[in-house]
Amino acid sequence: ISLEQIALMMGHMSGNVPNISMTQRYIVGKMTLDSKVFDVFGLYDKNEPVINFGKHKGKRARDVFKNEPNYFKWIQQSSFTLETKAQFARLEQDYTREALMSADKFNVRPFKTENHR
Repeated sequence: ISLEQIALMMGHMSGNVPNISMTQRYIVGKMTLDSKVFDVFGLYDKNEPVINFGKHKGKRARDVFKNEPNYFKWIQQSSFTLETKAQFARLEQDYTREALMSADKFNVRPFKTENHR
């Protein structure tokens, strides 16, 4: 999900245009999860947010993203609050960034199988 889409969902607008810088400031300001603000993650396991509703209740958000990333997309397309959608979007960005950094750290690059026969 793009920052522009998050800005639209959260109502961060400048006239008719999504205000991406406002959304970026909001996301950076929410670098730690606050269960008082976001009731989606009421529990923590080793400082990891745990989903407290639905079919993944009791599971760490990171594990759900790893095993079923489409769940995060489903959240964005469903009738959850804008805050809930923003929190899932932030986690999705964090987990994606971590995966990319990890792959880069180990110099992992995709390869074409036809070149390795």
